Amino acid sequence: MSSSSSQALKIGIVGFGTFGQFLANTMIKQGHTLFATSRTDYSHLCLQMGIHFFRDITAFLDADMDVILLCTSISSLSEVVGSMPLNCLERPTLFVDVLSVKEHPKNLLLRVLPEESDILCTHPMFGPVSGKNGWQNLTFMFDKVRIKDEVTCSKFLHIFESEGCKMVEMSCEEHDKAAAKSQFITHTIGRKNQSWDVVLICIVDYTYTTDSPDKSWKTLSMPYKKSKRRWSKQWRKDRTQKKLKVDA
Repeated sequence: MSSSSSQALKIGIVGFGTFGQFLANTMIKQGHTLFATSRTDYSHLCLQMGIHFFRDITAFLDADMDVILLCTSISSLSEVVGSMPLNCLERPTLFVDVLSVKEHPKNLLLRVLPEESDILCTHPMFGPVSGKNGWQNLTFMFDKVRIKDEVTCSKFLHIFESEGCKMVEMSCEEHDKAAAKSQFITHTIGRKNQSWDVVLICIVDYTYTTDSPDKSWKTLSMPYKKSKRRWSKQWRKDRTQKKLKVDA
């Protein structure tokens, strides 16, 4: 689904790894203009995808973008943002993060970014595997931390709305509290089963209603010492056979 010219955005992706590439594919199909920068040289791949790639961060920021999408790791976010010469920004810009934790990027961006820069914290709760056949009914969490330009913010959110995502607006603090509960249950189950020499992989699937989150955990199990190939086969088999549902 391509965007009309009035909806098209100039989006710069910082960190063009697997997840950045995954999001970029859909954004390109929608008709947005993309730019990218990364520690690894993805210039050849970007050329094939029709994306402007910059090795120099200053030149990247000079490209006059509507949105800067931060697709870095949690551990490197502070270093990456801190290394940006933000004075090179041509105009107020919307900064968006996609990390799986939310309070950390929120606090960092509020502290580091210029006051005129907007901040949208998001968590697309899907990836290249779960979203390989489209984003229909997949959850997209977002928090409008600091938004002055509602038009640009709405255009960016429309990228996910138009693909059929379940749009869930909630605070970064609320998001991380829910995530902490899921981690507690994951670790509890893992410790309980250590004596079985079994690795438990818990995938959290949130389906939010208006009033409260309904959480279900799919538990996948496999013998610890299997080879990578047998691990993958066992994972696919167990994924369809074993489910564990835990009430919130």
